[in-house]
Amino acid sequence: MMESNISSYPHPAILLTYLEAVSRYTKFFDTYPEYIPRALEAFVDFRGLHNPDVAIRSRANYHFQKFVRETKTKLAPYAELIIKSLQDVLVIEPAIDTPQLLPLLKASSSTISLTPEDPAAAAFPMFDTQKEVFEAVGVLVSLEFLDVDSKNRLFRVTLVFQ
Repeated sequence: MMESNISSYPHPAILLTYLEAVSRYTKFFDTYPEYIPRALEAFVDFRGLHNPDVAIRSRANYHFQKFVRETKTKLAPYAELIIKSLQDVLVIEPAIDTPQLLPLLKASSSTISLTPEDPAAAAFPMFDTQKEVFEAVGVLVSLEFLDVDSKNRLFRVTLVFQ
């Protein structure tokens, strides 16, 4: 599967099955770490987190977070490249204007849960799944295998505002 180009097949079910298999069977990468770059590429390019289809992107966010959490001990050499390729994904843009957003946020509970019942949830349609990408990036930035300078550099790359 890893040597084939199956993740580029133009049917969403094939791509989602591929991403699920990669995130589910992470023990494979203990034996074959040379396939980690191929798996990461599928996650961070147009097939996964940059996919134009919101449903695919949403599932890719979940599988990416799971993959990073399970393979974090092997991702230190790729951390900076991963984070740089995700900078545009880390931008949170409300779907409505800020003046309209303030009353919604005040009407919500004191902590914004962004559940479907929360009126502020409509302002951030992708945030619920996008938070999984933030969690994965947090795991990468805090890898214990990185020295302090590398962590600082990754943190700065993560905080680039657009």
